[in-house]
Amino acid sequence: MRHFLSALLLSIAMIIIGLAGSIANAESFDSLEGRTQLSASGSAYYSTYSQFQWTAAASAYQYLTPNFGLGGQLTLSASNGSYPLFYSLGPSAEYFFSVSERGQVFGQATFTISGEEKSTTTLGLTANLGYRYFLTDDIALHSKLSHSWYKDNVAGGTLRSSDGTSLLVGFSLFF
Repeated sequence: MRHFLSALLLSIAMIIIGLAGSIANAESFDSLEGRTQLSASGSAYYSTYSQFQWTAAASAYQYLTPNFGLGGQLTLSASNGSYPLFYSLGPSAEYFFSVSERGQVFGQATFTISGEEKSTTTLGLTANLGYRYFLTDDIALHSKLSHSWYKDNVAGGTLRSSDGTSLLVGFSLFF
């Protein structure tokens, strides 16, 4: 069932990106080429699996073309459940479509190397779909739906696969 929901979320995300690209117009926000983006976002939620959990993410991108940037992302999560501390770090790419004068729909993909208290190195992939609204030319608020897949080596040599989805909100600074 979990894999069906993952596929459903990805399908919806691809439809939204396609629609966003088709309604983009010439009056959209200026190109980000040559600019640097620093972002911070976070979320908090309660689940029966991990009890209460909070997540904080920081990322940095350098835009190489008007709509495409490369960078990296660091994520920290903590909970009072089975896996109290989790971190991930990795290279990331972002592409966006302007959908209004100050609004953008963006997609991000990150290859991660992660860890937690009960396992060794974890490899993962994170896909984000979000919306960013520019308050000024240099400051934007954003929200993003994030889905991650992980493959890790639990203490004792057992391989384990896991995935998870979260909604994060935050802000971005552009230089």
